[in-house]
Amino acid sequence: MDDSNPKRRKIPGDSAPTTADTVDAPSAGPGNGKPRPSSEVLPWPDYYMGVALLTAQRSKDPATQVGACVVNDDGRIIAIGYNGMPCDISDEVANWASPPEDDTTVAGQEAAKEGMICHAALNAIVQKRSVSVNHCTLYTTLFPCNECAKTIIQAGIKKVVYREARPEKEYHKYSRELFEDTKVTLEKYVPHRAGISLALKHDQSPRLVPSSTNFVVAIAPDSGAPSALNRARPIDQYLSYDEYFMGLALLTAQRSKDPKTQVGACVVDRNNRIIGLGYNGMPIGIDDEKTNWGKTPYGDESVGARLASKHSRCQKLILQSGITEVVYLAMPVDKKKGTPEPIKPSCLLLKSVGEDGKLTTRLRQFEYRDEKEQIVLTF
Repeated sequence: MDDSNPKRRKIPGDSAPTTADTVDAPSAGPGNGKPRPSSEVLPWPDYYMGVALLTAQRSKDPATQVGACVVNDDGRIIAIGYNGMPCDISDEVANWASPPEDDTTVAGQEAAKEGMICHAALNAIVQKRSVSVNHCTLYTTLFPCNECAKTIIQAGIKKVVYREARPEKEYHKYSRELFEDTKVTLEKYVPHRAGISLALKHDQSPRLVPSSTNFVVAIAPDSGAPSALNRARPIDQYLSYDEYFMGLALLTAQRSKDPKTQVGACVVDRNNRIIGLGYNGMPIGIDDEKTNWGKTPYGDESVGARLASKHSRCQKLILQSGITEVVYLAMPVDKKKGTPEPIKPSCLLLKSVGEDGKLTTRLRQFEYRDEKEQIVLTF
């Protein structure tokens, strides 16, 4: 199942906002044939803002990490972005210096890194994976600047949901005026939960061994060691691509109503752009509340990717789709033995050999870093 549809599934906002502690993911649900209770399913607004917050952690900006995602009328995420330097400009040699604290003017912003950096909303819109973002909703961790506001308006986005605003900034006034004049709806994000913790370290996960290629230190020529705010954020302060993609899979799993297992997946192209998100659940049009989740006419498992399942349905789909690599967090655990299940014959489909003698799809287990054993998102 793809990143699902709140309108077709008749759950546009889930429950009303409540105060709750940070929830660990994934969580166990009851096994009585009923769907997972709504209190254990991440509400749509929190999921969308969670994607924006998680995406922000890819940014190398030493001052502020910002993330954004665009959602269409069907509730599907069609664009994701974070603030960073333009393509083909090295993050390590770029000047990341911010303007002086007392200079809130647009001219002052452009004189520093703001003259080069591409903001999260802009990146999301220009890297969209659909023909248009017309009539869509933008979720952003920070209220858009005036330049992003113009891009949002020109792209046809009709609603902006923001987590944080900085009204003392000059651009804030211009942005708000632009949105008001063009009838773009502004909404302050109200979380349903306090936050969520995504565990990248699993009992089965191997540890990533640091090497000299994992860490890059940028030194400005002829100036000695640069100020921390003049250079890109160090690697231990932002997510690697592997961590980001696995984090998105874990976050997306929290939308599943499967009472036994919540599974998430993220599909990425060769340019590290996300082209699909999905979680295990019933087909569109099937009422989750009226379905027996213990045993259904749709198979003995809900629809979703389970790498080493007794069935090869998902694996055949992966092969036919041309996916060349599968990165997994862990194998399912044998309930009787309490140990990971061995790779079954169906899983060997992913190791099938093509006509040229090479593996058609590579299997790789996710490796965690000590500094990033978990990702904590505060809504």
